[in-house]
Amino acid sequence: MEYKRKKVEKIKIENPNKRSNLKNVQVRRSKPERLVKKARTEPVGDVGFDVDDIPMAPQNSGEIKQTNLNTPPKHRDIRFGLNKKPTSAKTNQSGVNEVKRGVEFKVVLGGKWEQLKERKKTLAFSAIAIVSAFVLFIVALATPASLLELTQNNFTSWSRGDGMPVKVSGGRALGMKSRNGTIFVLTDTRVSAFNSSGKQIQIINHGYSNPELYISDSRTLVYDRGGAKLRVDTLNTNIANKTLSQKIITASLSDNGKVGVITEGDKSPTQLVVADKTFTEFSAWVCSDRLTAVAMSRNGKKAAVSAVVSEAGIFKSAVYLLDISGKTISQIGMLEFSGIPIVTLETVGNRCVAIGTDTVISFDFNGGNRIEKKVDYLKTVNFESKNRVIITNNPSNNVQQTQIVLTDKKLTEKLNITIGGNIDYACASDDGIAVISNHTLITYNKAGEEISRQTIGYEGTYLTSYLDGAAVLADMQLDYYKYREDT
Repeated sequence: MEYKRKKVEKIKIENPNKRSNLKNVQVRRSKPERLVKKARTEPVGDVGFDVDDIPMAPQNSGEIKQTNLNTPPKHRDIRFGLNKKPTSAKTNQSGVNEVKRGVEFKVVLGGKWEQLKERKKTLAFSAIAIVSAFVLFIVALATPASLLELTQNNFTSWSRGDGMPVKVSGGRALGMKSRNGTIFVLTDTRVSAFNSSGKQIQIINHGYSNPELYISDSRTLVYDRGGAKLRVDTLNTNIANKTLSQKIITASLSDNGKVGVITEGDKSPTQLVVADKTFTEFSAWVCSDRLTAVAMSRNGKKAAVSAVVSEAGIFKSAVYLLDISGKTISQIGMLEFSGIPIVTLETVGNRCVAIGTDTVISFDFNGGNRIEKKVDYLKTVNFESKNRVIITNNPSNNVQQTQIVLTDKKLTEKLNITIGGNIDYACASDDGIAVISNHTLITYNKAGEEISRQTIGYEGTYLTSYLDGAAVLADMQLDYYKYREDT
């Protein structure tokens, strides 16, 4: 059969609610050359329409062209969207949905409908992102410094390197510490941080004459002993970079972010200055004695400071216990140690450990549960672990023999071994003990049995516990040794 195309006539719809017989309609478009996109017939809004049940649009919705009805129709589905919600909808006897008169319909072709859906998705994701950012901001205000910073530090430390050993630059090595899988190397010009794969993940250039390094759970404190400068950093952010008005004697850092600094005083020999975790609020405590050491509880609520005094030619030490939780500092107690000059204070777990010339003392930050341990010819005390203390000494002053004692925070012995020769450094982890003696790294298991020996370098040698082994710095080369049996 041959189809003939007839001239298209314009028609108008007299009754907008009357169903049309037209099987093929064409909507007037500004660009008729564009291909008509196939649409779908799912329900829209509260009212669902099948293609065969679509009521005709009102007269003011525009004109519709009638095409040749003898021409085989080119099938396309049309999706109708509402400009506004109908006020009522009901079903007539023939099952056709009838909508209240006066409701406008808008033709939305398939491609346009997909664009609208994508736009809605984008808006939804944007709203979720804004709400999430707001929630994180509120949480950040209410969360202790260490928790958020630990998370950020962990993300930073995930970078991959080429493995160890790795060369360390930055001048002469002065010390090394470790924290949560990160190794910090202090030199006379900078602090360099490395992860377990040997990747250098941070450089802090300090330029101090006499730099000292102190680390907490999430922050690093570098200060110039005898100078006036200090700085506090995480692996991602510089928290503070300050120049004080007085010279710094020593400093400490709590896990909640507070910093305690002993400085020279204007009207007293020394004073304790405490800064909050944001370095915006400061408080000071003045003492007539000369303060020599400071330790802060992990939660930043209490502190201990020591002073060495002389009475009738006899040295004694006093440890002042302070409440630093408020805007002012108040004294809550004092401990006296006759004939024992306290030179170091350190936080071990929830207790404070004081080091004298031949005595190690452990006590609570309120002064209770005091425990003393006498040590014959004390050599070194290591505080690398938060809940362990490593004490080394030369019994009977025999430098060819060294005793290594591992204790908990209450100075209860967990391990006691004696080795031949003099040792320079010692550290411990949950898996064993490592020492450096005569440029040799020696590792022991928890039973005190020797596991391995490894020759190391000669210059700038330092040792720290690290993961399930020990990190060694020698000849400006950093390496990592696990506690393991020789094979």
